[in-house]
Parts: sequence; structure tokens; C-alpha cells
Amino acid sequence: MIKAVMKRYNAYKDNGIEWLDKVPEHWKISRIKEKGSAQARVGWKALKASEYVDDGSALLATPNIKNRFSRLVTEPPGL
Repeated sequence: MIKAVMKRYNAYKDNGIEWLDKVPEHWKISRIKEKGSAQARVGWKALKASEYVDDGSALLATPNIKNRFSRLVTEPPGL
């Protein structure tokens, strides 16, 4: 069996989220809706390259959301 070895943080805190265990003390927990706005398409077309910008909020795409967790992407793939 392979076991991953990850560096531990010095201190952890409760976060008020039932399904999420303690998080590193310096992390900030916030709701996505408090951090930005949504831009979406109906249908098969994704956002066009011209719609991406180099400043402002990070891009959060639906492939980044799995099992109630998210991973922010600051650069769209292929640009």
C-alpha cells in the first residue's frame, strides 16, 4: 500500500462546516457567492478566449467542483 506523506500545519481551527474537518489556522473559509459573480452559457459552447481577462476574480469552472469541494483556476487551460 502506498501512503502519501504531506507536510502538516502547526495549528488547526474549527471551521463551522459539519462535513469539513478542521482546517489550517491561517485559512479563510468563505462562500463562493460572496467572492464574485457568475458567467455561464446555456448549451455546448464554453466561454470564448476573448471573454477571459488577466485581472479581477479567479475563474471557477464546473469541472473544478467535485464532491462539494472546489479548486480555483487562475489561468484557463490552453491560453
